[in-house]
Amino acid sequence: MADVSIWPDVVDALLELCTAALPDRAVIDGPGPEGDDAEHYLFIGMGDPRRDDSDAGKFDQVWNMSTTAGRRESGTVNCIALSYDGSGDQMAARQGAFATIAAVQRILKNDTRLGGVDGLISTSFTGGLPDQVQSSRSAACAIRFSVDFEAQLKE
Repeated sequence: MADVSIWPDVVDALLELCTAALPDRAVIDGPGPEGDDAEHYLFIGMGDPRRDDSDAGKFDQVWNMSTTAGRRESGTVNCIALSYDGSGDQMAARQGAFATIAAVQRILKNDTRLGGVDGLISTSFTGGLPDQVQSSRSAACAIRFSVDFEAQLKE
């Protein structure tokens, strides 16, 4: 797919690496189904679920002098780390969500090219928008963040 955009390849690599590195987390492609049995989730390619106009990410391309030599691409994959605590312990939910993003940061630090995605130059962890909610039955913490990337696409 790198001849059109590297974005889908970055998402696929993130899914593969995060699934392998986070066996105690449910790593989910996009917004797709949550199971009731997990306490910790990582959604890859998902924006803010509370907004109708939320995006899974974005990519931009620069076509250098309109030649076939290739083009530069930069982009973003939106993600959400979500943790629940059934006893209502807000601190435990928060620590669970931050442990998830810490693992993603380690993956990016150890391999900024995500296992050698063709054309990928670098990745970086960007942002972090924590949100917390607590009820009489449980506590939850969700952190929206993004993985940004730079790539060189060859024709």
